Amino acid sequence: RKGDLLFVHENLNFSDPIQATGLATIKWLREHGNPVSGHDTAMHVGIAADADTIIEAKDVVRQSDLTEWLSSFPDHVTVFVGEVQEVDDEVRNEAVAFARSKLGVPYAVDFEPPEVDGKYYCSSLVDYAYRHALKSRLVFTKTDMPLIWEPLDFWKDYYRQMNKTLPNYNGSNPTMLLQSDRVKYWQLNFSAVKSDHQWKALDTRIQ
Repeated sequence: RKGDLLFVHENLNFSDPIQATGLATIKWLREHGNPVSGHDTAMHVGIAADADTIIEAKDVVRQSDLTEWLSSFPDHVTVFVGEVQEVDDEVRNEAVAFARSKLGVPYAVDFEPPEVDGKYYCSSLVDYAYRHALKSRLVFTKTDMPLIWEPLDFWKDYYRQMNKTLPNYNGSNPTMLLQSDRVKYWQLNFSAVKSDHQWKALDTRIQ
């Protein structure tokens, strides 16, 4: 339903930078007093604008048909639906309105917070949408989370290619949102999403 979060997880080996960052994030959350519900990680996140549409920050902040978005992933990818807890429809509507107002904004390839240059990466779009809706500086963690650079050599090289050094920002990532105690999540079975008949049954999972 509107305001739910859609997480993408791919089974990656432990040396993959996205998986390594996710696992390091779970460790950070536990060490800083944030309840963690499991060991699942995520590589991407977007917000459901309604039962048929998703808003995400990818190359830009964009809106996509949910069926087409799900169909774009290979069968081995797992999608989790996350429901933000202790919010009403007014908050959900406000979060979606915030995300929609950012359509066309470029992707923050250097993961700077939007206060710096007005750009968003996937999890910062969702994070700031709910910060705005709840009028709260922090929503998904008890304290600010620094951006996690694991494995370090990979991220140093990533920034070196942009002629930059590793920044010292607070921020978010999809796993932080997935494992937040403000989010209750479950797995969406979308292996048959290309069948219109079967998609109708799956669609009820996110109403």
